[in-house]
Amino acid sequence: MLLSRDQKNTQVRIYLLLIAALSFYCLDFFFRISQSIVVAPLIHQYQISALGIGGFASAFYLGYAVMQIPAGMLLDAYPFNRIFALSIFICVICFVGFVWGQHYWFGYSMRLLVGAASALSFIGVLYIARCFIPRQYFSLIAGIAIAIGTLAASGVQVIGAFLIEHLDWHVIFTAIALLALLIGVIILLPGFSLIRQAATRQQSFSLHKVLFLLKQPTFLINGFIGSLFYLPTTIFASLWGVPFLQQVYQYTETKASFGIMLLFLGWAIGSPMVGYIAGKRSCAWVLVIVGASIGCLISLLLIYTTLLIEHGMLLIFLFGVASSSQTAVWAVFEETCPTGLSAMGIALTNMIIMLGGTVFHLIVGLLLSYGVFNHDEAFNYHLGLSLIPASFAIVALLGAITHWRTLRKKI
Repeated sequence: MLLSRDQKNTQVRIYLLLIAALSFYCLDFFFRISQSIVVAPLIHQYQISALGIGGFASAFYLGYAVMQIPAGMLLDAYPFNRIFALSIFICVICFVGFVWGQHYWFGYSMRLLVGAASALSFIGVLYIARCFIPRQYFSLIAGIAIAIGTLAASGVQVIGAFLIEHLDWHVIFTAIALLALLIGVIILLPGFSLIRQAATRQQSFSLHKVLFLLKQPTFLINGFIGSLFYLPTTIFASLWGVPFLQQVYQYTETKASFGIMLLFLGWAIGSPMVGYIAGKRSCAWVLVIVGASIGCLISLLLIYTTLLIEHGMLLIFLFGVASSSQTAVWAVFEETCPTGLSAMGIALTNMIIMLGGTVFHLIVGLLLSYGVFNHDEAFNYHLGLSLIPASFAIVALLGAITHWRTLRKKI
């Protein structure tokens, strides 16, 4: 069927908005994980322990999670380009403040604001996909978005780790953040957005809508599974993976950062495949169970079996591939959330997923703070990172129970 000129223009604007949202999502990943390659310098700069570093990571996820529902409301009320540009500007200013700060509570506040300002990134991508693109492509776009974001962020992290060996890390991080301003400026250019959301505008926010979604068992369990499924990645890749590989595997900083890039490469390869299969075959729960089970086994080998040190990079890559099965959570969301509650449903699901990072980064930091930088660092890392295989195991169990209950209802 031939499209009119107005319809073609509308499609172009939709895909421009999708590209803008994906670009912001890439920035969100960089702001989220960049501190993992400067753990020791941050401890020295802010005069804190591993618990304080965990607090910085927790602050990001707290701001990110708390802002999910307000972000969904903003998506309903204002044009994408203005909201996204404002969010990018706030992220850049606060991130630079964190890089150069000296006092802990100032740095904590900056991380909190960076997380809050980047709350629009991923739900913006999903909102565009749910409201303006055929529904059969929703889980595929979610997988592609995760792939693009993880690859971009991990690439920047590896390049940053290499440059930090030769230049001051404050200068490197500031330069990358300032480059991000270009995306914000481009988004504000006339003609880049200019799409009205009136045709698909959701109803205004109400507590009734939130309670309605939270009373749906499958919706709530799906969000909780998504949180536990993402937890291993956020613990390992966002913060503790680089120092763990340096201390236990004796990797250099650049090699450890390359290992984290391989984890994200596993996500990037697996996510679109999982999204496509889950959307076409309606087998989301099976993918969740299989991915979590494999992830549990691989993480046990990676964390506790130093005999396999020569295969560390391969294990990290497979860790990422197994973790990418978390994308199936969005296929379950597509099947269970009413279309009229898209923005609120996306925001609530993403909030539940990210709340896990708020709590568990503090727990890991607490476990590590009693000797990570003394002579018993290996034991402390084994203890602190034990949350990773445990979360995979819980996901596999919850996924199996939910899948069994779903099959029973169909029978």
